[in-house]
Amino acid sequence: MPKCPFCGKEIEYLHSWYQEVTRYRVSLDENGDLQWEQDFVSDSEALETDVCPHCERHIPIHDDTEEFLKERYVVLRPDDPEIEARKDNFVIFRGRVYKIDENESSPDLLILRLVEDELVADIIKTDVENSQMERCPNVLSAGGR
Repeated sequence: MPKCPFCGKEIEYLHSWYQEVTRYRVSLDENGDLQWEQDFVSDSEALETDVCPHCERHIPIHDDTEEFLKERYVVLRPDDPEIEARKDNFVIFRGRVYKIDENESSPDLLILRLVEDELVADIIKTDVENSQMERCPNVLSAGGR
């Protein structure tokens, strides 16, 4: 389940605020009471979309709402504790490999896209694990005990 990069809570759905203009024909009925009849509704205009239902902050999803809700598109803070590893422009988050979208990311938020090719993802995971072991030579691997 995706989570909000601001409050950290898991998100099942997002809020989207739209505005539309409705015209009513207002008249008196046969008893002299006001009668409201909807006459016209304009096209909807997005006011704010992709809003966290918990903290009400806008999540910069860039028109990838479905991908975000399916966790194929992730928005995180760079220091998110669920980031398992990071190497170059790849991140392992919740056991899956994502590529950092350099064009949409900012210093405060990482925009990640799931690496769909399983072979590529496995190669990247192995590379990250090997580079972590190189940085920590005193840690024995499970096979070396």
